[in-house]
Amino acid sequence: MGLLGLLLAGCALNTPPLYESRAEAFLKRQGVAEASIERLKGRQPLEPDEVRLFGQYKDTATLFLLASNEGTPAEDVEKLASSEDVEVRWGAAINPSLSVETMNRLRTPGKYSTINGYLARNPALPLDVLRAMYKSGEATKVDIAMNPSCPPDLVDAILAEQPEDVRQYLSVNRGLGPAAWTRLEKDPSPSVVRMLQHNRAYVRWKRDVAPLEAGRS
Repeated sequence: MGLLGLLLAGCALNTPPLYESRAEAFLKRQGVAEASIERLKGRQPLEPDEVRLFGQYKDTATLFLLASNEGTPAEDVEKLASSEDVEVRWGAAINPSLSVETMNRLRTPGKYSTINGYLARNPALPLDVLRAMYKSGEATKVDIAMNPSCPPDLVDAILAEQPEDVRQYLSVNRGLGPAAWTRLEKDPSPSVVRMLQHNRAYVRWKRDVAPLEAGRS
């Protein structure tokens, strides 16, 4: 995968850009205000009337973005998680406000499924479930590497066991901390190190925090 693809994959909530373009085209045809469309696309907090407006449409891309938006009220996310449209359920599966009970209902234990992959990217997924997914193959290792709450033991496993492409996805994960970033800086793959340089959280830490920590040592 090229640089652009990985950067897009590392964006907030890891939402495929195709949904953004499709939703934008649809909502413009409905005469929705540009500012509202941009908030939906940008995963920004939505006004209650915007949530109601977007929720009334039967457009898959719009509902996917609404379901995955962290600013959508939890009760609405729960409703969208029961949608007849599987892609809308995918959107709800990566929303941290989704209840653990509903996550468990959506999950298929011991078997890979696309919705398991979305659940594996959800930072609110219980870590014991994420570990089980890693071991059983319920989700791809890439999905798990993209989870902002990926715990140190799984980070270690990915760095030790997984090929370069999976480590590349780990390097653009903005939820990791200094311990993981320090190891990724020394990754034998130039591609992994190069991708790390595009991780905004890493860049801020390297620029603003690491020098202070070095000065105190």
